[in-house]
Amino acid sequence: MSWVIARGGTIVYKSDWTSARNIAAFLDRFEKGRRHRPTSGTVGPYVTEQVEYRDIDRPAFYRLLLRNGPRALTEFQRAEEIWRLRDEG
Repeated sequence: MSWVIARGGTIVYKSDWTSARNIAAFLDRFEKGRRHRPTSGTVGPYVTEQVEYRDIDRPAFYRLLLRNGPRALTEFQRAEEIWRLRDEG
């Protein structure tokens, strides 16, 4: 999970999977939105949800996961097995 929390503790970004590039783009949009002064004189927040697609390169993902230690890889692979069994019903 990735989270961005604004001053005052408001969650302004939450993602199950993300990248540094996505977070940087969000922060840029968030700051521009906060500074924007519309002709109406008022700016208000709104919430969005979106689905994005990414390459699924399992071997590369596992190699990167190993940077967190062998237990991280083992636990993730066990979770994948649980998800697979759950999907099979």
